[in-house]
Parts: sequence; structure tokens; C-alpha cells
Amino acid sequence: MSSYYCSIVIYSILFIVIFSPISSTRWYRMFYSSVEDPCERQGRFQRCIPDFINAAFRKHIVASSTCGNPRSRYCSQTSDNNNVCDICDASDPLKSHQSDYLTDINNPTNLTCWQSENFQQSNLTNVTLTLSLHKKFELTYISLQFCSPIKPDSMAIFKSMDMGNTWIPLQYYSSDCLKTFNKSPLATITRSNEQEALCTNANNDQTLTSTSRIAFSTLEGRPSAYEFDTSPVLQDWVTATDVKVVFYQLRPPISKFYNNNDMMTYETNYYAVSDFAVGGRCKCNGHASKCITNSDGRLVCDCKHNTAGDECERCKDFYYDRPWARATQRDANECIECNCHPVGSRGKTCNQTTGQCVCKDGVTGLRCDRCLKGYQQTKSPVAPCIRTLELSPIYSIYQDDAYSSSNNREDDGTYSYNQQSPPQSSTVIPSDNGDVSDSRSAIDQSQYCGACRYYSKRLHFKKYCKRDYTIHARVTNRHDGGQWISYLLTILRVYKDRLNRIQETEQWVWISRKDIQCNCPRLKIDHEYLLMGFYDQMQTSLSLDRTSVVIEWRERMEQRMVRFRRLELNKKC
Repeated sequence: MSSYYCSIVIYSILFIVIFSPISSTRWYRMFYSSVEDPCERQGRFQRCIPDFINAAFRKHIVASSTCGNPRSRYCSQTSDNNNVCDICDASDPLKSHQSDYLTDINNPTNLTCWQSENFQQSNLTNVTLTLSLHKKFELTYISLQFCSPIKPDSMAIFKSMDMGNTWIPLQYYSSDCLKTFNKSPLATITRSNEQEALCTNANNDQTLTSTSRIAFSTLEGRPSAYEFDTSPVLQDWVTATDVKVVFYQLRPPISKFYNNNDMMTYETNYYAVSDFAVGGRCKCNGHASKCITNSDGRLVCDCKHNTAGDECERCKDFYYDRPWARATQRDANECIECNCHPVGSRGKTCNQTTGQCVCKDGVTGLRCDRCLKGYQQTKSPVAPCIRTLELSPIYSIYQDDAYSSSNNREDDGTYSYNQQSPPQSSTVIPSDNGDVSDSRSAIDQSQYCGACRYYSKRLHFKKYCKRDYTIHARVTNRHDGGQWISYLLTILRVYKDRLNRIQETEQWVWISRKDIQCNCPRLKIDHEYLLMGFYDQMQTSLSLDRTSVVIEWRERMEQRMVRFRRLELNKKC
């Protein structure tokens, strides 16, 4: 009877909780809680990354050789040293050893193994396993668990970054590295060769075991592993779209286990692997917390921070106001909407690298807010700058669609759109390059250039401490953006990066045209330089000015920079 009344009380409480207008919300909160966006916290963007997974799980692996077609006999050894033989038949699910067994659930008590053909049947020289991830991943490890008691004598692991078109070696294994791969097993990794594949001596102990595993860690032994966020070289090293493993040869058979039975020896000449695992994360450059399948059926990042692309590797349209950058723990480096002038530009689009807006005829400037030399301001929103017949200083036209009375001249000899009339006339003199400028500007420019040339060539530890970044880079391209000139750098090594903004192997650096005219700094295509400078607080890109240090690279600088770096880590700055 008491249980009956207890049931009545319980049902009454449930009725009140569920159907009460006040308590129903609390009831559902027990089961449904609001999940915050990992890419944004309290209204501010932050770095976000996808979950760590086994990227190979349930994916198809292409094997260059699989037993069972035609049917074949094979032999193996049990844990109690008894030889057991069986048939491999691809047409029989219970006796097949297909490559899909490599990426299924790995149950140690019930192993399913892929198996190659026997060597005496096909005269194989090597066997290849190829895994396609169908998207860029950042890999942490690659692991193989063998079923056969005899492991390969030599094997190699490769990766591809272009869907299998080209292959890059990650690691070699062999009992004789010099003979098989022409690589020394005693080689070491330094900061100058962090993308080099090593060769490890294979275990010479041929004692038969039921299972054995080989695991390769992509970052183990790499000096910059603890600085991964600021190492474009290692970020590129761990990136892959495909993984390939090549078995080159088996170790010689051990006659004491097979009683010199030639037939049984041949029937044990095969590769057998139970598990092929690839640990890593979907590569999204810190701008997505997950990967999704798009309308085309492809795996892509669910991009945030106003980014776009399969890997969130660029800014989305109309958000190119500053160059794209990889997100870090300190800065999400979100893309910012183009800030093009509504009158001087042709629209809201800007260059995805430099942020340069598309200007109307006669208009220049990053935002299209100035008139070119030889052009004059008008009141027309269609043609804001028209060519003048006489040579006069350039000036600009509109500011928020209104005029003002400011007549202040800017450093680069242009005038912003907030001017109502041209500046007062002054005596003009020709410059060395044929341009014209007033006499005061010519004197100022001469003094400016002299100080800049002297200052930028001096290098000492005090300067290293004060600068935000110090890098060794090669100049590969140049872009004229009007008031600013940008150079494309291939980053060879990062010695210092105070705000973790240098995330890619290629990055643009901006220099004022005024400094370029001074040849300070003077950058040449295909030359290498040591660059030390400050960050622009309004931009995430690199910039160089008269306070920067730009010196053409020499090999002896490496030792000096390493010493500076060591002193900085010891808090000597």
C-alpha cells in the first residue's frame, strides 16, 4: 500500500515540474544546456581548433597487394610456437584479408588483419599502403600494428600535401639505412633542417611475437616543437592530405622456427597489418572548431572569424582590410571588413593580401582616399579626381561625403579627402627622379634619408630586445599599393615574435613609399635579409620603417642571433 502512495506522490511531482510554467524551463535545462561557440567568448573572437581524432578510422586504404585473388595458402605461428596454416580467399568474408581491416575497430582480442600476397607467387619487391584523408590535416602520429611475427626489414612513411600528386618523406626504417636509403642513422635535426626525414635502425631482435607496433611522432626531436604556434616550418611539416607507407623487404626467415621447411618459409613471406592509425586534427588554422561536409560532399572547415576556404586559409569576400593570419592563443587574427572610401573606391572589395581597395580613375591610397599626382579634386562622386593641365601638389576630395577646411599636408605629399581647397602654392623644384616637390620637403627628405640609412644598418643586442620581431627571410615578390609598397617574404627562421603574428611560411611586409624612395630599406627580389622591426598596433601584418633593422643575410649572423635568442630566454632583455 505504501508503494502505491509513493507512486502517486512521484507522478504528482513530475506533473507539477513538467507542466508548471515556472518549472518547465528548469526541467528542460537539465537536458539541454546552451553551448558557447568555441571560436568566440564573451563577444570576443578567440582561437579554436577541431577535436583530436584518428583521421584514418573507417577510411579506405589502397593496397598494392592483397592476398586472396586467387586463393592462396599462408602460415603463421601461434603464441605457443605452433605453426598454423590457413587459406586466404577474397570471395569468402570469413577468409578474406582486405585492406578495410586496417582502419576498422582495433580489438586486441579479435584482430582483423590485412595481408599481402605471398612473395613466391608474385615476386614482389615492395608493397604500398596509401591513405587519402581528402583534406589537409595536421598530423601528430602515424602508427602501424603488425599481425605477422616478422616485420619488414625496411619501410618508409611519406606524406602528400596536394592530394597525392607529389610525395614528401617523413621517416625511414631499415636495418641498413646507408645501403637502403643512403641516409645515416646518426643524423640529427636542427632548426635549419626541421623538415628532414630521419632514418632509424630497425630492431634487429627477430624473436617472434604475436603483435608488434611501429609509431612515428611528427614533432618528436624537432627543436621548434615547443614553439609550434610561431614556427611556420613545423606547421607545414605536419600538414598532409595523404599518407603512404611502403614496405621494401621482409627480414630473412628464421630457420629454427620452421625446421628448414622451404615451402613453409615461402608461405610465411607476406606482410600483415592489423591497425593503421593516423592521429591529428582537421587543419583549420585556428579559425574553426570542427569540420563539416559541404554541399559537394567534401570535408571542409566550418570557418569563423570572417574567414573562408577549405582550411580557413583566407579572408572571406569584403573582409580584406588586413592580411590574413593564422589564429594564435594570444590573438584570433580575425579578418576585418574592407574600409574602402565610399566615393573614391569602385566598391567594397579590396585585395586579399594587401587590403588595397579598387580605386576610381585618378584616385590612389590604400582606401582610395587621395588624388594621384597631376589630378585635381572635384565635387563629382562619379569622377572625384580629374587630370589638371598644370603641375600642382596633389590633394584629395571627400571625407564622409563632406568637405572640411583642413589644409595639412601628409608625409607622402598627398592630401586626404577632408580638404576643401588646394594648399597654398609654394616654390617647386625637380627631384632626382623627375618628380616635383617643394624646397622644404626636399630638405626634410634628405635629412630623413640620411638618418634612416645610418640607423637601419646598426645591429646590437639592445636593438634586438626592443624590437617586436626578428626574422631571417627571403624576398620573393613585390606589390605596389600606392602609398605603401609590400614585399612577399619566405620566412626561413623566426628568432623573435613577441605577439605570435608570424604564422605562415610566406608573409607580406609593408614599407612606406617615402622610405622606399630613400632606398631605406632597400630590398631586392631573391635576396635574403635579417629583419628586425616593430608591429603596427592597427595591423596584424609586418611593416618596416626607419626604426627597423634590415641587413642582407650572412651566414655568420646565425650564431649571433642564436646568442641573442639565448640571452632573451634567460631574461637578459
